[in-house]
Amino acid sequence: MFAVVGGHLDGGESATSGLIREVKEEINIEVQPQDLKLVVTVHRKLDHCEYIDLFFTSDTWRGELKNNEIFAGKYHSTCSACP
Repeated sequence: MFAVVGGHLDGGESATSGLIREVKEEINIEVQPQDLKLVVTVHRKLDHCEYIDLFFTSDTWRGELKNNEIFAGKYHSTCSACP
């Protein structure tokens, strides 16, 4: 099962650098900054925090697609504050 790759930026990391890292970590593929196109920006304001979600697309990548986020048959999240 696959879904949209997601994550948080590390300190000082650009949005595209964070996306490149997350894509490699989560689905085992490599994308290049010049191949990324920002397609949607969403601002979410919750009671306890705010998020700005950036959605990119890419028509090219390298590697074999593999879901690295499966843990014991379930999606594994390390974010304890996520709703």
